[in-house]
Amino acid sequence: MENMNKKPTFKETMSVALAEAKEQQKINNERTEKMKNVGNKINRIGKKLTVLITLPVIGFVFFGVVGLVVALVIGAIVTAGMNKGGKNE
Repeated sequence: MENMNKKPTFKETMSVALAEAKEQQKINNERTEKMKNVGNKINRIGKKLTVLITLPVIGFVFFGVVGLVVALVIGAIVTAGMNKGGKNE
């Protein structure tokens, strides 16, 4: 009965708090890594879409339908190169 009414010491309280803080930091680090990975994927997709949309529009504006077709081919080649480059990293 005596031990149940005993208040924890400062050292015991701090060690429990430190363990909880370390666990929370571990969870936060995992979340940070996941968010970095998601951000990198979104960034790669954005670059690909920029190439696939911008090149054909510019080609069409300056060179008409022929420019559109040529720019689509170039965009597809560049995007394929981006895919290959991303897998090597």
